[in-house]
Order: sequence, then structure tokens, then C-alpha cells
Amino acid sequence: MQLHTPFGPSIGEVSMPPQVIDVLESYADAVAGPDLPAELNHGPRLVGAVTEEITLPEALHVQRPDFRVLSEFLHEAVRAYVSRASGRMERTLADGEAPELQLHGWDMWIVRQLSGDYNPLHTHSNYQVSGVGHLRVVGHVVR
Repeated sequence: MQLHTPFGPSIGEVSMPPQVIDVLESYADAVAGPDLPAELNHGPRLVGAVTEEITLPEALHVQRPDFRVLSEFLHEAVRAYVSRASGRMERTLADGEAPELQLHGWDMWIVRQLSGDYNPLHTHSNYQVSGVGHLRVVGHVVR
């Protein structure tokens, strides 16, 4: 975990394991497109113009064993971020054991920004920890 503090809150940087990327990409590929169920498409409710914003229901990490790798990755990434951002590598209790980090809530989605889509600058102020992961990036953007 690399920690960046260019302004305001600390920004944590971590690489997603290929298994996590595979789980997210295969889910998006399976549900995306013209038959995307309305309850899974948050795109029309956004301020910008995003054709498909695919919701990942909280139950996925319980219902589908392949999503366990995503859940474990996120738990570890958030734990590392909280630990580093708080300035302490481990918080200890009186008996010397590290407390377990409790994650509550699962609001996650995959934004498929297609040609002509845009998503304006915004914040997720109703969250204590927020993150973004890039699965696929157009070649000219990478360069």
C-alpha cells in the first residue's frame, strides 16, 4: 500500500490482483448490455451521462464463492489504508491483540463509460472510505 497526501484526505494506492479483476470483468460482461436489468443499472440516476453503471448487490460476496476473493481483497486494502492513514501500523488493545476491522455496508458498482458518456467530478461524502479501481482503460489514455 502506497499512501499519497497531495491534498486533504490521504489516498491509498494498491494493485488489484488478477483474480479480482477477472471476477469483476466476468460479472460485468455477463450482465452488461441491452438486457441489463433496470435494478442493476444505476446509470440513468446519475448526474452525468453514463449508459451503464452496474450495481454489485451486497449479497454477491455471500452468494457467489468467486466473489470471496474480492471481499478478502477489499477487506485487506481497507485495513492497510486505515492502518497507514491513521499513522499506526497496528492498533493494539490492552491485552496486546490487534482489533478486528469491521466493514459494514457494500455499495459497489462498475461504471462502463462508453463513447460519449461522462461522469462529472464528484465526491462520495456519505462514506468514510471510498475507492476506485480501473479494470480496462483505453490505450491512448494509458499513454
